[in-house]
This record gives sequence, structure tokens and C-alpha cells, in this order.
Amino acid sequence: MNRNHEALPTVARRPRAATSSTITQRRLTVSWAIRIHLGTVDTCPMKILELTLPSTDLDRQERLYKDTFGFSCTRESETKLRIECGANVLNFVAAKRQFYFHYCFLIPPGCLNSVVDFLDERGLEPLLYEGERLVDFGNGKAVYFWDGDGNLAEFIQRPSLGHPEQTDFAIRDVIRLNEIGMPAENPRQFAEQLIRQFQIDLVEGGIYRDDFVWCGDFEGVFLIPQVGRNWMPANRPAEQNPLNVKFETAAGTFDYTIQI
Repeated sequence: MNRNHEALPTVARRPRAATSSTITQRRLTVSWAIRIHLGTVDTCPMKILELTLPSTDLDRQERLYKDTFGFSCTRESETKLRIECGANVLNFVAAKRQFYFHYCFLIPPGCLNSVVDFLDERGLEPLLYEGERLVDFGNGKAVYFWDGDGNLAEFIQRPSLGHPEQTDFAIRDVIRLNEIGMPAENPRQFAEQLIRQFQIDLVEGGIYRDDFVWCGDFEGVFLIPQVGRNWMPANRPAEQNPLNVKFETAAGTFDYTIQI
């Protein structure tokens, strides 16, 4: 199954009648053109440094990530679990209300079949999409599973990043946390706000639609679906959620919080 990304607006595109949609696209085009002129495109990838999500069951998350998977985990307090994810960190903090997130771990290319075996051996059934355990996006290939809180988690390989290929997988091979979902009522508007505020460079050919925006690049990305749109491959709609993410772009390092 191949889900290729749609192309972004380009500087050479002929102007169309001004609608709210095309005005947004033109603003993005100007932003993209400025970054090409400054020479920052593809030279300063966005990287997630630390992600903090609420959890109603820290003990279950610790059993999954420490005991079952083998991540290096630290219970920093009764209300916080820290998970080392290669080059960055995933935190869970105690909460009374359960939310529904999507996040993703980057792994080396070539080992995804071994990841499926890794999940099977630990009693975690990979989620199916159109009857398949592996989902091919063209720019990446992934397998999905449920975490200890019922969040949609994912392992993905992105060959274009140039990491060395390998066939076997161990949890120490996780490179970094690569994606976090940030559902919004108006994905385009929210994405433009993030792009302008943090100078986020967009990957060429990424999705930029009314119902979904791919905001970032292959090193790190904010996935912004419209609230109510199902996360694939789960038949469950995206929700707005509170979170904290520390990340870096060409403009510097940032600490961003979404409150609900």
C-alpha cells in the first residue's frame, strides 16, 4: 500500500482566484521562497527533543516500555515516567483524564520485519491497515501498536535520512521520537501559525490540506489532522490534547505547550 504525499504549492505556480484556501497557500509559498533564498531549506531539520504527555496509568506504561520493550526508563517521581528514546526523551505525567495521542519512533531502515517479530514475541499484535501489518507511505514504512494508555504508537523507517541499514532490531536501535500528532479544528491555520512562529521548514512534497497538514520534515514532524478525522490505521477520531514538546528548528530551541 503506497500513500504518497501531495505536493506543496510552488513558487512558479500561476496565481488563481483568491479564496481563503489559496491565500493560505500563497502565504506558505512566500515563506517557502524566503527560506530557499536564505539557504535554510533542508539544512536545518526540525527535531523533537522532549515530549511530555499525560497518562492515567504510569505503572502500565512503565511495564510496557521498561519491562516489555526494554527502554531505559526512570520513575522521576510518583507522577512522572521518563523514557530515553535514543536521541530524545518521552515523558508521561500522571493525569486524571485520559487523552488519545499519536506518536512515532524512528528506526533504522531494513529492520521493520524484525520489529513485527519483536512485537509478536511480546504479545503485542500490530494494527492492520487494509489487511497488512506494514504500511508504506512512499517516504517511509511503518508498523503501529497500542501503548499502555491506549494511544496509537508507531515504529517507522525513513530510508531517505541515510541511516545505515540493518535487518535485526533491538530496542537500543530506536533513533529518536520522530512524530507527534497535534489535532486542530483548522489544520491549515494552526500550521501557518507554527510555521511563522518557529520558522519550521516543510518537506518538499508534504501534505498541506484542509483536513491534514504535515508540518516539519523527515527528522521531526508535527502531524496536524482535523479534529474528528480518523488516525490511520485505527478507526478512531483524532482529539485535541494537552501536551508539551521541546524542539529545535533553524530559528532555535523552543518549549511549546498545548493546554485544554
